[in-house]
Amino acid sequence: MTNSLNVHANKKVALVLILLSLAALCIVIIQTDRFGSFEFGSRMIVVPDDYPTIQAAIDNASEGDEIFVKNGTYRENLLISKSVSLKGESRNSTIIQGTGNATLLVRHDYVNISGFTIQSPVSLIYDYGVHLLSVKHCSVFDNSIEIAQTGVWLYDASFNNVFENIITENWSEGIYLDNSNNNTVAKNKITDNNYNGISSTNSQSNTIIENYVLDNGREGIFLGEGSSFNSVIANNVTENGDSGIQITSENNLIKGNSIRANLVGITLSGSFNTIIENVLENNKEGIGRGYGFYGTISANNVTFQNTIYRNNFINNTKQVHNEYEDNQYLYGHPSKNTWDNGVQGNYWSDYNGMDNNGDGIGDTPYIINPDNQDRYPLMSPFSNEENPNTTNTKPFSATLVAVSVALVVIIGAEILFYLGRRKNKSKTFARPALNRLS
Repeated sequence: MTNSLNVHANKKVALVLILLSLAALCIVIIQTDRFGSFEFGSRMIVVPDDYPTIQAAIDNASEGDEIFVKNGTYRENLLISKSVSLKGESRNSTIIQGTGNATLLVRHDYVNISGFTIQSPVSLIYDYGVHLLSVKHCSVFDNSIEIAQTGVWLYDASFNNVFENIITENWSEGIYLDNSNNNTVAKNKITDNNYNGISSTNSQSNTIIENYVLDNGREGIFLGEGSSFNSVIANNVTENGDSGIQITSENNLIKGNSIRANLVGITLSGSFNTIIENVLENNKEGIGRGYGFYGTISANNVTFQNTIYRNNFINNTKQVHNEYEDNQYLYGHPSKNTWDNGVQGNYWSDYNGMDNNGDGIGDTPYIINPDNQDRYPLMSPFSNEENPNTTNTKPFSATLVAVSVALVVIIGAEILFYLGRRKNKSKTFARPALNRLS
């Protein structure tokens, strides 16, 4: 009877330890979801209670500290050269106004900036709201960044996150990725900037996902020279002055975007890009011409081969720009792209072919020009059953991963310990029974 009670007690202890470990893991995840990273042993500094200015608080902070800034207008330029979290009390009421150059210049890894209105009302050539310069693992989130030359400029910056900001009314770009790789730009509202909403130059392997890019003066999203292997996924790109998305580089993925009411939906000036599952609707041109849309000239040879399928081309004035109509292809060499995957092509609202066997694929190709045709046009708009907006865009720090792994190990060890004790108890109880049988 006593042994049975001990087993029951041990089982309860093991269960309690497991629940406590799971609770600790949940706390870590919640903290990460809220603040973008997780730090141990940090203290909180309050501005203006502890220091009258934000810069003074930064200068007196230690690595991992959180600087909480109360509502008010702070006219200062900030240099952040240590790993701190800078958090405003309220995005609309905690205002940092720069006096020229970068309002917030970040020169250290693992910096978090959230909860501010950030302005640079002085018009200078190098006038930025937030400048991430040669840093990694920083997060800029839940801010309003406005009235600067460029809202957020990443230069030589990698593995950073810019998400859930409102970036508006800047004199040039909303966000500029410059020689910066492996960053995530997600769920931002980027509107009414004079030039491009998001620009990228010589930047690779970035993810631009689920942003709302509206009414910018030129391109909504621009992948410039040297910007390859980027993923542009599930963005809403609407009513921009020139192109919704312009691509002048190679090997990018453009997937699941809503591209509506721009002058041109996608201006394609690069090669070997994959363009799938987008909606191009009510643009003057669905896909427009650009230098590389004809092909890239190299030693008198033309390279091209963009792959374009499962897109919906709906009521664009021109679904695709036809180079043959105005003889404007380079050196007599028109573009040649692939408009299907061998099974499915694209939906064209002006396709008038038949589907006699009812397989959902038109019986005759959709002809773009003599060198480009969709061999398998869809009879109805493509619809992906899977929601493309399921990618987790919250940053996960190395600390979180380490803590999570440690907690999983602890939970596993507790379970094994409990099972081992239970097995040993069973053996102990079994031996006297065997002796009695003998």
